[in-house]
Amino acid sequence: MRRGQFILVIALALGVCMFFCSHYWLREQPVSNAMPQERESLLPELEWLRQRLRLDEAQFEKVKALHLAYRPKCQELCMRAQEAEAALRAVMRDPQKDPSAALKTRAELQVECQQAMLAHVRQTAACMTPEQAKHYLDTLLPHVLGLRLPRDSESSRSR
Repeated sequence: MRRGQFILVIALALGVCMFFCSHYWLREQPVSNAMPQERESLLPELEWLRQRLRLDEAQFEKVKALHLAYRPKCQELCMRAQEAEAALRAVMRDPQKDPSAALKTRAELQVECQQAMLAHVRQTAACMTPEQAKHYLDTLLPHVLGLRLPRDSESSRSR
């Protein structure tokens, strides 16, 4: 019986120790308002762009500035989209309520999001050479506008 209690005490002590150690090691660093400096760790979403389109340093700095400037607008639109989705879900749960207004609000917000993203993508493309811009727009516009990419077999049948 003493052996079981001893093991329990040791296990509890180890658990408490692990909790405090992980709390100490994983506590968040203070957030600064400074612009991110490390491309690889703070802006990984842009690194593919730099590599795929072979952007030079000046182009990349312009793209990075546009990206960072657009982030707050994007976050605000995402938050509004979540609210619109929640409102639509709430209306849909009640069969007595008409979902028209909630559907209209959500649709208008989707248009606003697509317009904002399209403007951002075009601004970004303007920082590139014509060849880079074409490749960038061909890659991003279907996703931004929610368009389906044509399949090779479907496009060959329609000819």
